[in-house]
Amino acid sequence: MLGTHEKICMNIEIITSFNQRYYDLIGKDCVDTWLKYWPKELTLTCYVEEFRLPDHPRLKQISFDVFKPEYYEFQSTSNKQVKKFAKKAWSFIHAMENSTADRIVWLDADVLSVEHLPLELLQNVLPSNVLSTHLGVTYTTAKDGSPGRWFVPETGFFEVNTHHSQFKEFAREYK
Repeated sequence: MLGTHEKICMNIEIITSFNQRYYDLIGKDCVDTWLKYWPKELTLTCYVEEFRLPDHPRLKQISFDVFKPEYYEFQSTSNKQVKKFAKKAWSFIHAMENSTADRIVWLDADVLSVEHLPLELLQNVLPSNVLSTHLGVTYTTAKDGSPGRWFVPETGFFEVNTHHSQFKEFAREYK
C-alpha cells in the first residue's frame, strides 16, 4: 500500500496510439470515454500517425514523426501484423525514454471506459517495489484446439514503475 505522501506526489502518464483510420474506427470512442471517466488531474498522451487530434486541455499529442526515419524504415520491411503492433512498441519505447512520470500506463486505443476510475486505483495497482503490472488472461484451448491452461499477460492496459531498480534494464530489453 502506498503512503499518503506518495499518492499525492505520484506523476502518472497515460499513453495510447493510433493512426487516422483506427482513431475513426474506435480510438475516438476510447479518447471520449477516457476524458469522461478518468481522473480530471490526468492527461492522456496520444501518439498520432499522420493526422492531428482536435485540441483539448487534457490531451497531449506526439506525432509519429518523432520516430523518423527508423520507424518508417521498419514499417517498410515488416508484415502487416508486425506493423500493427509496432505502433504500440514504438510509442511505449518513446515514452520510456522521454517521460518524466513516476508511472507510465499504456492503454490500447480500443479500450472503452464505462465508469469513473478512482485515481487511487491507478496509484495502488503498482506498488513502489514492483516493476510492472498488467491484466492477465487464462486460455483453456490452444490455437490448434488442444486443451490446456495458459496464463498470459494482456497488455491492453499495463503500467510500469520508472523508479524501479530494474526499469532501465526492462526498457533496454523491451526496445
